[in-house]
Amino acid sequence: MVIQLPWSDLWVLGCAQNCAAALPAVLANIDRLRPWFDNSGLLILENDSKDATAEVLRAYARGGSGNHAFSLPGLADRLPIKTERLAHLRNGGLAWLRQRGLLAENSLLMILDLDEVNADPWSLEAVAEVLQWFAGKPQAAAVFANQRGPYYDLWALRHPQLCPDDIWERQLELHLERPELSDQDLLEAVLTPRQFSLPLDGKPLAVESAFGGLGFYRGSWLRRLPEVAYVGSRSRWIETGDGGVRLIRWQCAEHVAFHGQLRSAGAELWVHPRLVNWTTPQIRLNPATWRHLQC
Repeated sequence: MVIQLPWSDLWVLGCAQNCAAALPAVLANIDRLRPWFDNSGLLILENDSKDATAEVLRAYARGGSGNHAFSLPGLADRLPIKTERLAHLRNGGLAWLRQRGLLAENSLLMILDLDEVNADPWSLEAVAEVLQWFAGKPQAAAVFANQRGPYYDLWALRHPQLCPDDIWERQLELHLERPELSDQDLLEAVLTPRQFSLPLDGKPLAVESAFGGLGFYRGSWLRRLPEVAYVGSRSRWIETGDGGVRLIRWQCAEHVAFHGQLRSAGAELWVHPRLVNWTTPQIRLNPATWRHLQC
């Protein structure tokens, strides 16, 4: 399949841990897009996998001069908070690309998860349609994936009506307001109003943040904002039971701060219903998750 796009270069950035089973299918999806571009390359940062993830990535990297896979053993011990670790890795990947001048006007950056979320075969026709739509919106810095079934990545999503704030932090706040509620009650109160699906034939959705496991970013936007960065935690005050306050560090979806900086610079962000990467299984969230996000 041959399509005309305004970008000559495709760069792929991913973080990997314990995803060996899904990796061959994900890498095959990436490889099907690379012929659309004059130049392409892949950078994957792996840490502390207990399966064959590192070996699979090393073998793939040996198969092409544009493929790079780096393992960072011990990173989980140095950065035990997952969101902070992912922010560090994603920022490191962006720094690697910037230092080599690869985030250029004519480049497209694909950032994706390397697990089962992207293991189903992608529709090349749909991806081509989305990228051609994206090419016609120069004010758009990024376009993100949709899923068949419920939209699953509510933690990274920000939309004024659908998901205006952090779902887990909202549970914390509701607990402080109504401590008699169980964790299950809190989850249902916060999650139920936010559950939705985007029809595959629907219109693209303008958002303040999203991810859904897959996003395409314009190199031109990332180039003009060299300081834009991922952030995996933030400080906030909470009330204590005795009427006082306490300062805590709270884990947050690392994408939200990154996208907030793009939006502050005037960029548009979109979820495109046709960019489908997964059929969402029945989602079962642990109602007590919010209790473990203080770090």
